[in-house]
Amino acid sequence: MAHKNKLRILLTMMAAEAARPVIGGQAVIEGVMMRSPKSFAVAVRRPDNSIVVKEEAWLSFAARFPFLRWPLLRGATMLIESMYNGLGALNFSAQEAMAGLEEQERKEKAEAAKQASADAVPDNAVSGETSASAPVKVHDKTEAVEPKKESQLSVVLTLMGSLLFAVLLFKGVPHFLTWGIGELWGGEGANALPVDSPLFHLIDGGIRLAMFVGYILLISRLPDVKRLFMYHGAEHMSVHTYEASEELTVDNTRPKTTAHPRCGTTLILLVIAVSIVVFVAVIPLLPRVSDNDIVQTAFALLIKIPLMLPVAGVAYEFQRAAAKRPDSLLVKLFIAPGMLMQKLTTRQPTDPELEVALTALRKTVWREQQEHDNPAPRRGEATVEVFPAFSEVQKLVA
Repeated sequence: MAHKNKLRILLTMMAAEAARPVIGGQAVIEGVMMRSPKSFAVAVRRPDNSIVVKEEAWLSFAARFPFLRWPLLRGATMLIESMYNGLGALNFSAQEAMAGLEEQERKEKAEAAKQASADAVPDNAVSGETSASAPVKVHDKTEAVEPKKESQLSVVLTLMGSLLFAVLLFKGVPHFLTWGIGELWGGEGANALPVDSPLFHLIDGGIRLAMFVGYILLISRLPDVKRLFMYHGAEHMSVHTYEASEELTVDNTRPKTTAHPRCGTTLILLVIAVSIVVFVAVIPLLPRVSDNDIVQTAFALLIKIPLMLPVAGVAYEFQRAAAKRPDSLLVKLFIAPGMLMQKLTTRQPTDPELEVALTALRKTVWREQQEHDNPAPRRGEATVEVFPAFSEVQKLVA
């Protein structure tokens, strides 16, 4: 009987753990975005050190169109949805950063004018009262702010432009550069790297990987990007705390690692690896549309672009399976390149960055708790709140 009770308890614990929603995020300008199945939250640190957080009930594309949950499709759907949410979060964080700077400049100008006015008044005219030294009242309650309506059209257009740029830069350039290498290598004869040869796609994938790593190394030298990577590390560390079922506090989060197996950086490397295998298998099956090598190479590129959707789907399934068994030696070897790459895309955060990440995460968890008893799909119930300090977040957000 005792063994049955232990088994029942163990199964109950496993079911409770499986029922926990998967939460992931993204670093934004001076902040962090968090996404769960039913919530979308963005927390940003303002120049006055307050934390502004936007949160809304989220209805994913897959929830609205169930067929998008099918294997292979859900990976591509997740990628597009992440880009859409990421651009919206970046827009919000940029607006808050600019508004905060403008407010800070106004306060500094007001203080300077006030000080100049005080200096112009004779000491005997003050009668012992110094308004400049009067205490300033600090609000100790959360300020509710009416959310700004974002233009979904502008986000969609930006997303389309970003996708087009990414395709041209990370697909078109390596593809035709590989063709050019084949032309030089072949000399006066035929191209040494025909587009239907496995070596073409190995070199193409190597160039894409080198471009991606070089891009990260280049931008990581910028001070603003270093700050962004600190928030990226904070996002990973806070998610680790959540997944460990620990209280979402800075003390619990501080010892966690900045690397996470579900990171987008790891997914990009998996996409590159999977694309090489898929292209090696599929491109040789294409019909010959022209005797001209450059035309045939361009035709292969046109086929590669839509193939990126199933490629992303396969890579996502690999990452999803690996994230469920992070302690397996085989999984550790499999995700090792991506985890190593995260040393470039994350930095060790300080407590202020951890507080912002935990704020976004707490709001996301709060929404999941609210929706638990009300499973009806909802979307667009956005609120924007300003917390003077993280201690206020801990009081008001479960």
